Amino acid sequence: MRKWLLAFTAMLMVLPVALYISLPFLAKSAVESWLLDRGFSNPQFALGYPEFRQLRISQLSAQKITQDRTSTLEVGPVTVSYEPLTLILEQRLTRVEIPQASLTVELTGEPPANISESSPLDLSLLMPNEWMQLSPAEELVIGQLQLTWLAPTQPKLRFDGNVYLTQTQLLSRVLANVADKQVVRADITVSANNRATLALLERNQRFFNSDIELSLHEATLQTKLSYQLQLQGLARLSSEVAQQYQQTLPRKFDQTRGSLKGSTSLAVSRNFTGDVTQWLKALAISGRHTLIASHPKPLAFVGQTQLEAALSHQSQGIDQFNVTLNTATLQLAQIKHEVHATRAIANLTAPFSVKLPVDQPLTAVLSPLHVALNLEQLKYDTAHIKALDISLTLENIAPTKLSANATLSASPFVIQSGQTTAPPIGLSGSTYIAWPNVKAGLEVSLPSIPAQGAGAVTYNATSDVADARWRLAEFNLADSTATLLAILPKEIKKQIPDELKVLSGTYAHNGAFEWRQGRLDGKLHHSLNNLALVLENKALQQAFLSGTTFLRGSRLDQSLKANIDTLAVGTPITDITLELRLNNITQKPSLDLKHAHLQLLGGRASVLPLFTRLDAEKISASVKISELSLQEILLLEQQPGLTGYGILDGELPLQFMPSGVRVVNGTLAARAPGVVQYQPDASVKALGQQNLGLGVALDALENFHFNHLSAKANYEPDGSLLLATRIEGTNPDWNQGQPVNFSINIEENVLKLLETLQFADKLTQQIEKRYR
Repeated sequence: MRKWLLAFTAMLMVLPVALYISLPFLAKSAVESWLLDRGFSNPQFALGYPEFRQLRISQLSAQKITQDRTSTLEVGPVTVSYEPLTLILEQRLTRVEIPQASLTVELTGEPPANISESSPLDLSLLMPNEWMQLSPAEELVIGQLQLTWLAPTQPKLRFDGNVYLTQTQLLSRVLANVADKQVVRADITVSANNRATLALLERNQRFFNSDIELSLHEATLQTKLSYQLQLQGLARLSSEVAQQYQQTLPRKFDQTRGSLKGSTSLAVSRNFTGDVTQWLKALAISGRHTLIASHPKPLAFVGQTQLEAALSHQSQGIDQFNVTLNTATLQLAQIKHEVHATRAIANLTAPFSVKLPVDQPLTAVLSPLHVALNLEQLKYDTAHIKALDISLTLENIAPTKLSANATLSASPFVIQSGQTTAPPIGLSGSTYIAWPNVKAGLEVSLPSIPAQGAGAVTYNATSDVADARWRLAEFNLADSTATLLAILPKEIKKQIPDELKVLSGTYAHNGAFEWRQGRLDGKLHHSLNNLALVLENKALQQAFLSGTTFLRGSRLDQSLKANIDTLAVGTPITDITLELRLNNITQKPSLDLKHAHLQLLGGRASVLPLFTRLDAEKISASVKISELSLQEILLLEQQPGLTGYGILDGELPLQFMPSGVRVVNGTLAARAPGVVQYQPDASVKALGQQNLGLGVALDALENFHFNHLSAKANYEPDGSLLLATRIEGTNPDWNQGQPVNFSINIEENVLKLLETLQFADKLTQQIEKRYR
């Protein structure tokens, strides 16, 4: 008995020594086994002999190599503190301190190896109150934890942080670096009551805060997340990260202001069987989010921009995800482009929802989209619209077929230009999209004129072919002059005299265009019927004009036909007919004049058919004059007592040059003998009594029967006219009918060729000068 007692006493004395001596080897074996089980190879570490209530690992390193990456772990030194009784009875350490640890993951660029089916898992182990209890120490402190991520052709990512873990809370701060530049900081707290917070800081300013709550139910693990995000911090962070990745964000993206806040609830099955698809089908998620954003100048032509939107979403499993845009308002200020506006507001007038099957997103079911657009102080050139309200609706949206119907309508709006206010204008239209085909129609109404127009466009994106057709119904110009003047561009409007009045007339227009693989062809037809105009003492009556514009690629042609009953410009010009065509206007313009005729002064003038290049230095044309009435010509003078009878014919060769119009050797002659009779008033007779030569001429003209009357005209672009006239004949009542010849050269500066016919007054003046 005594021997056994001595042996047991010796064993009690030797056993602690043996345990102390073997402790480093046991710890080393346990660590090696743990690392090898997790795929690390060739672990290297140095383990010191334990001190009183403390164990020290001076260094630990290991490496894990797979097909797609190499992971390198380095830790040390590690100090483990413990209370012997707690360690023996509860197998728990007091404190583990790791001043520094690093994990470097370097991707090889190769695809990862196939991953086998996941193992079953009880997700309740993810609850903080569960895994905190599994901590081997009452306190775990990592002073500096560095995670480095290296990928080919990508900037280096590095995360520096610290960790403080107890059985009741986790505290951590992490700095994220891109290409060794700090971009964001994260503060993380997790408590054993299954709550957590996450805060992100940029430039030491918080821009993201979130609260997370986890809870267990009979069969589900539920997560509730509430958050608030400041867009300015997110914008600055995105800009800094984009620079490191050599990417460009939209213009002045970092000037975005506002916030995004909301909440999300997530429920998953707490028992994960290993079948990911089946597990996701039991997933339930819902949430509500509110966005308020602004930017001082998102585009070069847009000022302050604000966006407010409220969004909700929910799903039961992964088969379908439902999203609803409950409200949305987009406001743009100071639009300065070809069209100016002080403010534009787009409002969602009804919730817009999307039912999205996750496995087949193109089969999504979309509700009708209703948008109201309001434009204030809209300006184009001199035209101004105080307010424009437009309603837009998208219906029958089918993503699979890429089809939708769109309708548009605008409340009657008023166009103002200067002091002129146009009557209200209404717009409505519809579009049908069945990609690659698009069909659209638009109707325009002017109720107070009234005038109506309609157009239609079809387009095929595959063949890149489009057809457009439109028609403006005939309307009365006399009732719509103010409307048309209000909407005309300033360059055209300033060329229209204010004194011009439209007495009658109608206008109609229709056109068609075809776009085919980069080439545009088209035809536009205009018609003016029964047009009557007055400008001071000039008038146009019963004018009928029609023209067609032809576009063939880069070639532009224009045809014109005109029939005008009367043009009164001092003397009536009647029965005007004209037909011409302008060819290749934009490149090598040419004129093809089919015919031009008019009646004036009892006769007729015609321009001979002509074809000429319009870019020539000189264009020649010839005007044939026939059957002019001498009596009508003399009436132009409004000279009391002056009458005449005869018929004149002639020709005026015209030359059109950049400096103006020339008449070269124009001729005018009497077709047959005629009569000129002049019965002067008392003052002219008194002058004739004082001047013998003038008296003789006046006596001869009292009843002058001419057998020859001719004039030769030359006119220069500066307005100078040289008119050589010759008249021969007798007065049977004077000087026994002896022959009398007059040859007079008249040189004058005139603005109108018509004044060349007013020779009688010049003849009298020349006679007076000669015999005075």
